[in-house]
Amino acid sequence: MATWTEELKQEVIAKYEGAGPTPESSTEIIKDIAEEIEMSPNGVRMVLVQAGVYVKKKQVLVQQKLKHLAVMAQNVCQKSPALLNSVQLSKQQAKKLMKTF
Repeated sequence: MATWTEELKQEVIAKYEGAGPTPESSTEIIKDIAEEIEMSPNGVRMVLVQAGVYVKKKQVLVQQKLKHLAVMAQNVCQKSPALLNSVQLSKQQAKKLMKTF
């Protein structure tokens, strides 16, 4: 088994990003890279997480749903102040939600 060097970490990141990971394919890509460089999949995943490039299925789906809800809330705030009261979300809160994405 090899030792983690900065060069190896950069190679792993490049291979992963080059493979175009999706929430559905991320695990398989990591497995393939790990076999190729003779490291554990958990080690590869750790490098990707630390680099901020790891695509996690649940995380991506939750972020997509939250962004969609924030857009809907912002639309409500812009179109209907009366409806705004019924959902109890202020225009300022909707803008704050949007900034998190």
